[in-house]
Amino acid sequence: MMIAAFLDLGEIAVLGAISILIVHFITHVGHIRLVHKTGASLILVLLAVFVNLAAIMLALFYESTRSPHIVTMIVGFLLLSFLIETILRITINKKIKVRVSPNDLKHRMKNWLGQSLSDIK
Repeated sequence: MMIAAFLDLGEIAVLGAISILIVHFITHVGHIRLVHKTGASLILVLLAVFVNLAAIMLALFYESTRSPHIVTMIVGFLLLSFLIETILRITINKKIKVRVSPNDLKHRMKNWLGQSLSDIK
C-alpha cells in the first residue's frame, strides 16, 4: 500500500509485469531439471527460459530510461525476498518439501479426465 503512495499506476503495473516475468523465468529454469520426468521438450523449455530472460532485460532497459527507480525497486524486492527466505530457513529450519509425486499427478489426471491410467504417459 505504501508503494501506491509514491508511484503512479503505470509504474505499479510495470513492477507487477516484471515480477511476473521473473516468476515465469524461475519456473522455467526449475523445469529444466525435471524435463525427463514431465516429458516436456527440452528445446521448448530452454526457449521459454531465453525468451523470458530477453523480455525481462528489455523491460528493465526500457524502464531504466523512463523511471530508473523502478529497476532499483525490482532489485531491492528480489534482495529482500532472498533475505527473508534465508532468515526463515535459519530460524525455523524451513525445508522445501515435495508435495505431489509423479504418480499422484497421473492419478489426479486420470480422475479429472476420466481416462484409464494407461492412456496417460
